[in-house]
Amino acid sequence: MGQPRGNEGQLRLIMRMLRQSLGLRLSYDLIGRSVSPYAGVNYERAFGGTADILRDHGHEVDELTGVVGVNFMF
Repeated sequence: MGQPRGNEGQLRLIMRMLRQSLGLRLSYDLIGRSVSPYAGVNYERAFGGTADILRDHGHEVDELTGVVGVNFMF
């Protein structure tokens, strides 16, 4: 990575502005509620001009990803 060149910084800012995401996580409490492992999915989609810009640059306008992790509560 490095510093964005030219219009790349503006492109990243525009792409962040018109995106929506939705996530769903399933967790299970262990040891009281102090440790909770979870698994889930995230769906993200771009709209309007942002979607057009992404398509023009060969990117997808929607994305489905999986997540796993552990929450610790102290």
